[in-house]
Amino acid sequence: MEIKTESRLGLKEAKIKSRLGLMEIKTESRRSLKEAKIKSRLGLMEIKTESRRSLKEAKIKSRLGLMEIKTESRLSLKEAKIKLRLGLMEIKTESRLSLKEAKIKLRLGLMEIKTESRRSLKEAKIKSRLGLMEIKTESRRSLKEAKIKSRLGLMEIKTESRRSLKEAKIKSRLGLMEIKTESRLSLKEAKIESRLGLKEAKTESKLRYVAPPTGFCYERYTHHLPLLLSFVLAGPDSVQAAEFGHLPDNLTVLEGESVILRCKIDEEVTHKAWLNRSNILFAGTDKWSLDPRVSLVNSNDSDFSIQIEQVAVADEGPYTCSFQALNQPRIAHVYLIVQVPAKIVNISQDKSVNEGDDVNLFCLAVGRPEPTITWKDFKYGRMYEGEFLDITDIKRHQAEEFECITNNGVAPPDTRRVKVTVNYPPVITDVKNMPAQLGKTAILRCEAMAVPTASFEWYRDDRRPVENDNTLKIKNEKTRSLLLFTNVTEKHFGNYTCFASNRLGASNASMLLFRPGAVYSVGAPLSPCVSGLGLWLGLSVSILMKV
Repeated sequence: MEIKTESRLGLKEAKIKSRLGLMEIKTESRRSLKEAKIKSRLGLMEIKTESRRSLKEAKIKSRLGLMEIKTESRLSLKEAKIKLRLGLMEIKTESRLSLKEAKIKLRLGLMEIKTESRRSLKEAKIKSRLGLMEIKTESRRSLKEAKIKSRLGLMEIKTESRRSLKEAKIKSRLGLMEIKTESRLSLKEAKIESRLGLKEAKTESKLRYVAPPTGFCYERYTHHLPLLLSFVLAGPDSVQAAEFGHLPDNLTVLEGESVILRCKIDEEVTHKAWLNRSNILFAGTDKWSLDPRVSLVNSNDSDFSIQIEQVAVADEGPYTCSFQALNQPRIAHVYLIVQVPAKIVNISQDKSVNEGDDVNLFCLAVGRPEPTITWKDFKYGRMYEGEFLDITDIKRHQAEEFECITNNGVAPPDTRRVKVTVNYPPVITDVKNMPAQLGKTAILRCEAMAVPTASFEWYRDDRRPVENDNTLKIKNEKTRSLLLFTNVTEKHFGNYTCFASNRLGASNASMLLFRPGAVYSVGAPLSPCVSGLGLWLGLSVSILMKV
């Protein structure tokens, strides 16, 4: 019993121990499992945290990379935009310059076209007025010619009637002479008959006057009766043909002057007239011309002259003095030549061009005879023939005045000048390094040639602009700039850069203000070097050309 009890107790204890061991094992395994789970969870959390951190870092890096890329792209884009804007500005500037040049050329062309059209319009108006004046003059001339013809017809009728009257008188006188002759013959016959009888009858038959057939002499020689009568009445010594004075072939006069056309004759004539081409100016003392400038100077037996005042070009042409004496027409011709002094009517305006451009100058002149045109280069004294002067690829030394000279030998030459200005960027010509003593005055000079005049700026070593103060003043003149030091101190020693610019470009040059006995390196901080009397001079010049 005790053994069974003992065994049972041992078995129970063993079961209890085994259960306790299993429980411990389970507890331990559970603890280990929990620890493992906790560790796995912690590991997962660490992994997740690490992965999240890595992801965040990757995201941050990617964002930073994107930001850098964006920043870089933005910078590149800005640079591209700036370059594009600069290019567009240059293109716009170039296009504006080209547009301005095109506008200027167009305006010049339009001005020339307008000038030509105005000239053509004026010429057309003048021609139309002259045409109307000619038409009016022609109509008035035709009317006067008709009046003259009617007057001439009346005069011819009167002359014919007078001639008929003279013929009748001559006939009556001849009839009376025949009657007297007949009566005398009859008386003689009667005496002879009374004295001689039959012999008287024979003598009468032999001596009887036989008259010609009636009307024979008058009908055949009627047109000679006035001449015969004048010969009978005045005698042969008084019959002379009127001698008409000879006019020169050509008569030259200046425009605006007065001229007298003289016609010399020796005896009074029947009819006389002055004509211009086919236009009657004067018929006797009757004025047919409507031009108030034309007047009759003399109209007598020896002189028949007219005067034209303020002669115009339209007055040029042939003039004829015509008269009739003893039914014989006499004429003399003269050709009036009107000369006009050479005059410049249109010329180029003063020009301002850039170096390298082409320049075209023109000079138009009128005159009679046709004038010659010459261009004179004042600087070099060269002469160029013709209306146009072309200069290709002009240089700055060619900027000067050009004179247009026109002459036709009638009056002194007419001259006008054109000034050509050549623009170019600044070129610095005078730069010197200057020594200076402490407490003394000093001057740095910068001279630049440019058209238009350059503007100046001064800079120190670190590119700081130089400004006026109590010890330093900037004095800008037309072609140079002066840097005036009134009291030199240590801070004043160093490298100075002069910058000259205008709208075509810029130029700069560097120079030193140094203390004697010291050498300075240009571009490095200024510090005196112990080298005795050596001196290093730095000078750099660069030209920036604006395209």
